[in-house]
Amino acid sequence: MKVSYATIGQNVRRAREAAGLSLEGMAGRVRFSPTHLMRVEAGERPVSLEELAALCDVLDVLPAQLLEHAFN
Repeated sequence: MKVSYATIGQNVRRAREAAGLSLEGMAGRVRFSPTHLMRVEAGERPVSLEELAALCDVLDVLPAQLLEHAFN
């Protein structure tokens, strides 16, 4: 099974925008640098379980929402 980090990143970006958070604002809340979060959203960087949990907490979403359509 292959993981699409680009899809996860798109899901993160969509959820962040729906929550009305800027990239910089969300990065601070999840304790990522803005560059790190930008790379996650672009699918250029894998997301660890700990990072996924932090993103879910800040975005108030379930992990399944960020992982939707990410597995081929």
